[in-house]
Amino acid sequence: MFLEDKKVVNLEKFGQIIGYILAFFIFVTVLFLIVLLLHKETSLNYLYFILIVLGIVVLGVIIKRLLK
Repeated sequence: MFLEDKKVVNLEKFGQIIGYILAFFIFVTVLFLIVLLLHKETSLNYLYFILIVLGIVVLGVIIKRLLK
């Protein structure tokens, strides 16, 4: 019984991680498409948008942990 509960917890944790990653890429894609649709002349490509958003996420996590 205990082993089954542990598998369920691991599966939920895995699903949570996949959800965060999927939400991250959806957000970056929508942001990139909005910038493209607004016809902003920019030399930024999709990889730069990923790095910018990832930097913001890391900064948010650091601030959250500092404020605990």
